[in-house]
Amino acid sequence: MRVLHSGRRAGRWPAAVAAAGVLGLTGTLAFGGAAGAAGGGAGRSAHECGKETLRGQYIYQFTGMSVAGKKHEPVAEAGTEWYDGHGRIKTISTTSENGKSDGKVHGTGTYTVKSDCTGTATYEAAGETTHYDLYLDPEGKKFTFVGTDKGSSVSGAETRVFD
Repeated sequence: MRVLHSGRRAGRWPAAVAAAGVLGLTGTLAFGGAAGAAGGGAGRSAHECGKETLRGQYIYQFTGMSVAGKKHEPVAEAGTEWYDGHGRIKTISTTSENGKSDGKVHGTGTYTVKSDCTGTATYEAAGETTHYDLYLDPEGKKFTFVGTDKGSSVSGAETRVFD
């Protein structure tokens, strides 16, 4: 996605952000249940994933707090991402921080996916790089993410709307 003027990357808040209550997919991960039995794509067993598992357009949203020292400001964001099935991402999102919107911003990124349906995403924008761990449903219809950069406290979920 992008980096805000304050140095934080929007789209997934890096260092010093507390996102609130957006991790709603805990029962749909690859560790069992009906989603695990559905399969992970062409030629893969029920619990195997690969880069092609993430393909198509996904939507997401999250709310939380931007934290810098003792300063706390509300943050909300919505966006869409396109995963190409080969490790590349394109994005569009809008962020509102403390009641101020930055408008629609376009960005790019890369991703990896392991056979155990875990992966990573890396976004580079305005000279900053941010990193995330991903946890996929084996069909790639939904996944959760969490920021892994030092001081990062953000999580969210994405849902595929088109293949």
